[in-house]
Amino acid sequence: MTEFLQVQPTVQNRWRALILLGRNTAAYKFALADALLSGDFADTDLVKIDELALPFAQSLSKHVAAAPKQGSTGLNRAMQSACENFNAGLVSDEQLRAIACRHGFGDVIDAFHMLGGQAIEQPFFIDERRESKAIRLTDHLYTLLDTAERKDLAREVDARWRVVETAWALGVNAGLVDFERETGTLSLRSGDRRLALRSCCATLNGYQKGKCFYCFAPISIESGSNCADVDHFFPWALRLRFANADGIWNLVLACQACNRGAGGKFDAIPNIDLLERLHRRNEFYVESKHKLGTTIIAQTGKTAAARRSHLQQAFADLTCARIHHWMPDLRAEPAF
Repeated sequence: MTEFLQVQPTVQNRWRALILLGRNTAAYKFALADALLSGDFADTDLVKIDELALPFAQSLSKHVAAAPKQGSTGLNRAMQSACENFNAGLVSDEQLRAIACRHGFGDVIDAFHMLGGQAIEQPFFIDERRESKAIRLTDHLYTLLDTAERKDLAREVDARWRVVETAWALGVNAGLVDFERETGTLSLRSGDRRLALRSCCATLNGYQKGKCFYCFAPISIESGSNCADVDHFFPWALRLRFANADGIWNLVLACQACNRGAGGKFDAIPNIDLLERLHRRNEFYVESKHKLGTTIIAQTGKTAAARRSHLQQAFADLTCARIHHWMPDLRAEPAF
């Protein structure tokens, strides 16, 4: 999945690549990412493991409370027990910190920067545990922490974590993600079981790198003037003419100008060039083994050729209803 970083390989997008595509270390990767994004490291770039351990373990504990099975094999026994006892009020902050120092970091520091079988060239920290029982933060992490996207990146970490842990909780690999249009949230179901995930915006924003799907203008998943809209690529107004309009395969994030501003998309059919962009986005989720990929396969076809045909057929059918196609004005360089 190196293609993800071939366009706009910014520090934010290198981070997103690790969260979306990096080596899996169960919940530990997400907990470490959460601790790094939430920390205040203004005074020193050398962060002792025992300083990082408490926010790391508290993040794990919060998620254990909602989904005890953290990974296909779970947390290691000592860490799992510590999180459960902390949630029950039987373990103090200091006890949790001590247990995390001994049992929480295992492989995660070594694995955190692994992408496609090798470490990224510009890491967010250097492992100095052998010399000083610490990690040394790099300028790349400080750049990340200073960006306006910091809060969005934290939401993306949590969203990715919620998607995979819900699949672990259901004990399935083929659970399907549903979009709840009224609330703008996602849920994961298997059979008649359904568990809430996170907002659709937080889940989709990682791939889009904080950019509008159509014009590449910056967007945010926080409320505000540039807050993203969840848009139906093929318009919801035509939902009776094609199957599963609310399917993940048909949802993107758009800036308000593209979605509903003067000259915006509204209920138009996007230009065919944008159809190819949607296909690439869907294939990204399929190839990266993201839980959304399982849903996209179920909704649009088992092979890449079938999925492409599904989009092309919808485009042809709906063009008959609208005739004209909509094309956005590019507001920034392409990001994906």
